[in-house]
Amino acid sequence: MNNKKKTLIRQLLDSVQLSSNSQLPAHKDPHRRRFLKPYQARLKYVRDFWLYYLLFVLIAPITAPYIAASLLFNTFLSLAFLEETQL
Repeated sequence: MNNKKKTLIRQLLDSVQLSSNSQLPAHKDPHRRRFLKPYQARLKYVRDFWLYYLLFVLIAPITAPYIAASLLFNTFLSLAFLEETQL
């Protein structure tokens, strides 16, 4: 995707996120997976999901218990989507 086509919020969030061109840590480093391209792609999906979810929460007239329950559920879904443990 070209920088010209990116929205302002996308450019801001991409600048905060680590670039994929940086040096990868050593092979045995536990945080190495966070720098790989597949993980970065999934992280962008999760980031977009949270932006849309929070926008929905701000617009929709729902009560605090439903917001709290959906926050917990969405956190679980996000972590499960990013997890790479082999079964």
